[in-house]
Amino acid sequence: MKGYLSIVKYYPDTNRDEGFGIGLIMISEETHFSLAKISTERLKRINTAYGIKKSSLIDLAIDEISTNIFDKKTLDYNTVYENGNIRYSKVQIIECEDLNQKFNELYLKFVADYYEEGADKFSLSKKEIHERLGRKLRSKLESNILLKEKLNIGYDFKENAIGKFLIGSSKIDFIGGNGTIYAGEIINLDLQEDTLQQNLFKTITLFDALSKTYPKRFSPQECKMLVLEEQANNPEKEIYMDKLNTWNKKANYDLVIKSSLDEFQTQIEKDVESKNIIRYDEWIRKV
Repeated sequence: MKGYLSIVKYYPDTNRDEGFGIGLIMISEETHFSLAKISTERLKRINTAYGIKKSSLIDLAIDEISTNIFDKKTLDYNTVYENGNIRYSKVQIIECEDLNQKFNELYLKFVADYYEEGADKFSLSKKEIHERLGRKLRSKLESNILLKEKLNIGYDFKENAIGKFLIGSSKIDFIGGNGTIYAGEIINLDLQEDTLQQNLFKTITLFDALSKTYPKRFSPQECKMLVLEEQANNPEKEIYMDKLNTWNKKANYDLVIKSSLDEFQTQIEKDVESKNIIRYDEWIRKV
């Protein structure tokens, strides 16, 4: 059965391009199916984080979305012309046997707040996936004798001057240097939207901090953003790949897409050998 999906996004500050998924709309023209659901818990948490008081206009918009019967024409229109606090993602085609079941799965995956009923188990699994992805990469690098010797893996800038630039996590997946800094982070696109945005911001802030700290020994091409091919090709992650591609083209950070963690390890090993990389904690003593 063919359906169409759009994520309802909330922009707390319309002057900034920071939207958060707060709802889901799915329709089918074949069966005249129309289903919409908004996470009021998620909306409250976002407003709390931004220090925004309750808005009757937003509440009215949410009520209207929740009770409306949508069609493809309306979704397409909203995608193009709605540009206020409430916006809609590009309409995507969904093929499945049970639209209700698929809707619930996608709502839990992309929208549900941690505190919503039924979301706790899902959120835990998402957290485990995130931790496992980064941890598996670092474990894989540490298992390689050459890389363990030549790179700081899971390095923490907490006691480093760079740590002053960072909010939240101050760790990087791997870092070393020779003439210039050589560093990288794996970007997990399979995360809830607000967490993913925080991680992207942290990575770019970290690269920027390195450039400001070592302006004469910094080359943006040597800062690696690693993305698994499966996630990069997911149309639901198109907006984040656009951001990564922009940073790649405009800031020259290297966007590395591979099909597996093994391929990342192989590429990093080649770089370390060809560029004579040494550990970051050794490199800074020579700068």
